[in-house]
Formats: sequence, C-alpha cells, structure tokens
Amino acid sequence: MRKGTIILLSICFAYLLAGAQTNLVPNPSFETMSSCPTGISQLNNAIPWYDPTSTTSDYFNQCATGFVDVPNNVFGTEAAQVGFAYAGFYTFNAAIPNRREYIQVKLNDTLAAGKKYLVSFYVSLADTMKYATSNLGAFFSPTPVSNMGPGEVLSYLPQIFNPPSNPLLSKNGWSQITDTLFSAGGELYITIGNFQDDSNSDTIFVGGNGWNTSYYYIDDVSVVDIGWVGMDEVTDKIKANLFPNPSNGEMTLEYFLPENSTGSFIIRDVTGKLISSYTLLAGENQLDIQESNLPNGVYLYEILQDGKTVKTEKLVVTK
Repeated sequence: MRKGTIILLSICFAYLLAGAQTNLVPNPSFETMSSCPTGISQLNNAIPWYDPTSTTSDYFNQCATGFVDVPNNVFGTEAAQVGFAYAGFYTFNAAIPNRREYIQVKLNDTLAAGKKYLVSFYVSLADTMKYATSNLGAFFSPTPVSNMGPGEVLSYLPQIFNPPSNPLLSKNGWSQITDTLFSAGGELYITIGNFQDDSNSDTIFVGGNGWNTSYYYIDDVSVVDIGWVGMDEVTDKIKANLFPNPSNGEMTLEYFLPENSTGSFIIRDVTGKLISSYTLLAGENQLDIQESNLPNGVYLYEILQDGKTVKTEKLVVTK
C-alpha cells in the first residue's frame, strides 16, 4: 500500500473515531427542556442553554403551537436537522445598528491544553429574512461571557468561524459550520453568534417579502475530542506542528525537513498580504516565532517545501 494512501486512511479513521466519541455539548439538539416553549425569547427552556446577553434568543420545539412550533413557526418553515427542536437568534438588524443575539452553554468537561477538538454546528436562514450574514462563529472561554447591555456585539474573537467563501444563504435545509479547535486549555463555555460589528460583517441582501434582518435557526452542536496535537504529516516528506494556536503571537514550530530540501514558514493576513517569512533548515528542528506585535485577529500560515506550498492553515492571535 502506498504511503499516501495510508495517510488518507489515517485521516478518515480519525474522523470516524471522532464520530464515535463523546460530544461535550449538553443537549446538543435542544430537545431536553424544562417546559414546552409558549412564545418567543424562551431559549432558557432548552436547559442548560441560555442567552448570555439578555436579549430574545428563541427556542423552537414540535411540542409547541403557533410562533415557536417545528417545523412551522413565526419565521418560516424548517424541519429540525436532528430530532424535533432547535434554537434561533438574530445576527443582523438593518434598523438597529450592531444588534446581536447569542446562545451559550457550559460544556460537560473542561478542554485540555494541547488537544484537538472537532467543532460543528448547523444553521439555516429563516424564510422571512431579507438579509444573510456569513460571519457566524463559536467562542470558547474558561468562564461565561456577556456584555454590559442587551443586544450589543460581543467583543471576542471566535476560535471557530465560518469563512466568507461559504455564504449562509440557504433557507431550505441546513448548512454546516465546522473546524478544528486547538485548545489552549481551560475552556469550559461555548458561545455562538456573530462577533463582528456591522461594518465588518459579511452581510448579503437576499430580498423577498419579510423583515430587514438576518436570523438563523441552529441545531446539532458538537465538540468532540480528536486527540493530542502531534507532529502532523503534511506530505510524504515534510512534517510540521505549530503551537499554541490560538496564541499571543509567540509560537513554536516543530518540523522535520528532509536533507536536500528547502523550506519556508510564511504568515499572511486574510487578504493574502505577506506579514513575515522564516527559513526552515533541513533536519529536525524547532523554530521560535516572535510575532507579539501582531494585532488580534485571524491570519493564515503557509509551509513551503522546495518552493511549493504544502500546507495552509488558520492562525488566531488573541491577547
């Protein structure tokens, strides 16, 4: 069997194993409830989920009638992705600048430093919305987060975010948002919503008869341990592991570059503009990266072997 085939099978096995492991999100599809919702703004009924900013995040369940039923409710028609319930929140309001809603829950266990977690959730744009936003994300923190006033944008940098290349336009069916979280250790809460203000949100006018807002249903939230961060094989030759990520700008790259090869480590902003470039030496090495002057934000890093890009990944800087 070729080595490349072995690597591919190993990756597939890791994801199959993740599916068999425990989801750290309690009540991930919102079916457990303290009581059936009777109207809007009753997310807290989907215990232990709650609204961290005291706004009007909603809970929908087929046990209800009228406004918060599943599949038919005040915002449109959508069957649940899993089971018979889901939650919902505003991500943009054309009439009220920077109006946001979020949902939050305490995980079943604290995330461990140096581990990788597969994070996933599904969203669907409600039928009666005239706008869509692609900037949905998930923020992990050791303690609950909130803001000083209802409806304000939470000023945190989510570790998991949906890229603009995946516009969340579907009003019929569900779109998955998924990514790998490299834990810094101690994270115990997950908060989901749009963490960008209006000027930085990827907002799209979709038209139709309805409200001048963007509102998403959300279902099937999962956080699954997929193992310790290790020497990640990029190709048949080069190996590399960058940690921590997220970081404060100071990182370490462990790598192995075969003899007679040249290598580079490059950091770019999300537009592709070059930030920094480092030379990689043949053999097994450790590169200390000092980028403490980088502002908080999301960047991209590339690893090149013999002038060819063999890996491109997200780099999150938060201080």
